[in-house]
Amino acid sequence: MRTPDLSTLVSLERLILEDCCNLTEIDPSIGKLELLTTLNLKGCDSLQELPEEIGCLQALTEIVMPNMLHELPRTFGNLQSLLTFDVSHKLISKLPYSIGGLVKLRRLNLSGCMKIEELPDSFGKLQSLVELDLSSTSLGHLPDSIGNLKQLKILRMTCISRITQLPRAIVRMEKLEELDASRCYNLTGEIPKEIGRLYCLRILDLSYTDIFTLPNTLTYLSNLQILKLQSCPKLQQLPRLPLSLTNLKWTADNGKFYEGMGFAQGIVLPLSSLR
Repeated sequence: MRTPDLSTLVSLERLILEDCCNLTEIDPSIGKLELLTTLNLKGCDSLQELPEEIGCLQALTEIVMPNMLHELPRTFGNLQSLLTFDVSHKLISKLPYSIGGLVKLRRLNLSGCMKIEELPDSFGKLQSLVELDLSSTSLGHLPDSIGNLKQLKILRMTCISRITQLPRAIVRMEKLEELDASRCYNLTGEIPKEIGRLYCLRILDLSYTDIFTLPNTLTYLSNLQILKLQSCPKLQQLPRLPLSLTNLKWTADNGKFYEGMGFAQGIVLPLSSLR
């Protein structure tokens, strides 16, 4: 089933095709809807691709994707008014290079896109992005350009089994407030000392990783309130902690769980002394 010719609906602002289960194709005339701000394709489970003309929708601020979508059109980056893009748990295997053209995009959710193995270098051009969720993808690394996301406040990258190191580019995200890399089970070694430059960081979650040391620069995180280190079996000692810290959670190497509140600056805590 295909949508009818839409070219006469030039004043249309919202197009809701939700649960059109038999829809397999969107007529290219959709590109004529210059005033369209909302496109809802939720539940269109027979729709696997979008026409290239989708990139003509310059007023589009919101798009809800179908579950079975396999790829995005090359013109997708032309949607310069798009504010939120949620493709969580979709079958998409890659993002077009043009995605860097989404200059107003503030929230991007790629969680559960198990087929995505890399991000294009143009990713760093998403200058308005404030929230990014990469959880449960198959990413092996993040492009260095991701450090150019100067407005980013929330970065979630949980359950990414191929990530082995925390990307150094993250330390260039000057406004980052929340970093969640929990359950990256193969994340190992040292956390970059440059993390101490993330002065806006409030929440840091490295639970269920194989990190074995945290840098002394952690004490420079003057806004850090919550530090989660549950089930980090190789972590033997904590560095000096900032005065701002109000909640610390970790699991010692004996498997015993500890939770603390109101830690003072200048205290070095070897886990073995807390049993």
